[in-house]
Amino acid sequence: MAFIYSSYTPHPTPHTLHPTPYTPHPTPHTPTLQPPLTNDSHNHET
Repeated sequence: MAFIYSSYTPHPTPHTLHPTPYTPHPTPHTPTLQPPLTNDSHNHET
């Protein structure tokens, strides 16, 4: 397992940079899903 870890350490480095552009994508999706959920809950309470 140590052998795979040693070879895997240098590999994930370039992969970490890839998810960076992917992170900003889900950000706009989170606020879009949150407002409708909160609005529905608030409307029901009223």
